[in-house]
Amino acid sequence: MLAQHGFKQVQFVRGSALRALEQALTGDVQGPATECIKELLAALDQHIPEPNRDLLAPFFMPVEDDSTEGGCSEQNDS
Repeated sequence: MLAQHGFKQVQFVRGSALRALEQALTGDVQGPATECIKELLAALDQHIPEPNRDLLAPFFMPVEDDSTEGGCSEQNDS
């Protein structure tokens, strides 16, 4: 089915993210439940190229003001 949509040589990583999280919360990040997360990250590193970044250019980050104030608005009656 994946090949019909153009996905070829897809790597599957089996595991439980919930079990890995539960194990990591106990402080054990080397146990067997976290191995699937390590395999997943290795697969991502292998198949997704790191983007080219212009480290010499100035850093610009767009900032949007999405906050709105609820309730009644104050009016100046002067």
